[in-house]
Amino acid sequence: MQQQMELMTKLRQPDIGFAEIESVLRRDAGLSVTLLRFLSSAGFGLRVQVSSIRQAVALLGLSEFSKWVTLVGLGEASYK
Repeated sequence: MQQQMELMTKLRQPDIGFAEIESVLRRDAGLSVTLLRFLSSAGFGLRVQVSSIRQAVALLGLSEFSKWVTLVGLGEASYK
């Protein structure tokens, strides 16, 4: 949850880069796996295999990635 909050804070910065996002995600294996599973799901409909965190974030785009982080965070908060 701490990495999600850090990501949400960083995503509000106008000059955020993929390297910074990737650095935070690498510290949270669960969040990284959730992101890769989300993009690999049949419902998402990608025709390419997502093989890295940076590729996953780039495919989503910063705006959609920010929404995804918020949704995942809200989902986890509702279980506690």
